[in-house]
Amino acid sequence: MLPQGSETEALALGSDPQSLAPPWRLLLLSDGSVTRHLSLLTQSEVNVDCVGMDLHSDADPLPEEAEVMGGGLLLRQVFLRTRRRQALVYARSWWRADSVDGYLTWEGIEVWGGEAIGMGSMSLDKAQPIWTSLSERKTELYREILTVECGHNEELEREFGRPGPFWGRYYIFWHAGQPLTVIQEVFSPGMDEWLGPSSPPVH
Repeated sequence: MLPQGSETEALALGSDPQSLAPPWRLLLLSDGSVTRHLSLLTQSEVNVDCVGMDLHSDADPLPEEAEVMGGGLLLRQVFLRTRRRQALVYARSWWRADSVDGYLTWEGIEVWGGEAIGMGSMSLDKAQPIWTSLSERKTELYREILTVECGHNEELEREFGRPGPFWGRYYIFWHAGQPLTVIQEVFSPGMDEWLGPSSPPVH
């Protein structure tokens, strides 16, 4: 999804009248809980629809932003939906498979290299928002926004029921000086119901 830019470059977008509108900029660059922001905006409960939680194949290239996580990763994919099942955000996150069960869980047992993983007794519900899971464990975090992006994706057009371009971002959660997870979030244009038009760049 292009174009891409850093957080600093995204903050400078306000000088261009065709750039990202301030409410969208605030959402994309916020370091707070996305699920909480969505609940406040929509005045509705926002639910996590987990559509995938699988071991990432080393044969599939990682986004540059996720390379800091190394190998042996678990890929979690979710949609954040309103009570009416309207998809507001698509998110995917990369976790170290040897430590993820301290923060999230999933149904069943995944097998990697002949070894079963993901059965830790400290695990939390995979259907919970990530921020909720980490907050319940009193995990101290630092969120670093890596890039802001705008682009097209046919699968998301079908899921969101709206054509692109879509605004999104990558960010990383740091814990005790180590990368805990890298997250990509892509926002539905349907958010303009609460934020107004995003005014994406004209290509």
